[in-house]
Amino acid sequence: MLGRYQGAGMFQILRFTGPLTAEFSSAPDFVFTAANGDKLAVTYGVVANGAAQPGQVTLTPNADGSFSAVFVAEFNPEPAKCTGRFANITGGSWIMVAVSDPFFITGTSTTPFNYRWEGQGQLVFGDAARRRAAKTQSRAQALALQQAMIARLRNSPSPVSRQAIPVGRPK
Repeated sequence: MLGRYQGAGMFQILRFTGPLTAEFSSAPDFVFTAANGDKLAVTYGVVANGAAQPGQVTLTPNADGSFSAVFVAEFNPEPAKCTGRFANITGGSWIMVAVSDPFFITGTSTTPFNYRWEGQGQLVFGDAARRRAAKTQSRAQALALQQAMIARLRNSPSPVSRQAIPVGRPK
């Protein structure tokens, strides 16, 4: 639906849930800009914008001292900021899973890293009844979908990688 796009995104750690796990959200939002200039503005892991919960990140230590990360978050549109073919969005969401290449933690930040991602869900244009129906996917279905996406991303070469902005730890 989106085709080739560009965008720059960052995320913020909301709280650490364990030594190698944390909750995160977009900081502040992400705008997919299609090749023709249409904009799809979204947040991820932002409960105030409709996400069921904050995003979850899990780090895996590597033998060379680097880490790899798996990010899982619900992306929700910000209809007032969408343009072009996305101007009539009224809701919907999708679960995005990203698996990073190795990176190093340097003080309170990280080295830049690439990641592979996959997402599944739907956007709703118009009609409030369809918007409500889009939210009815069971949590068990969502969890099974996330696990399948993580397995595919970990086991496949990256046809498309994106570079993440280094992340800082909360003070």
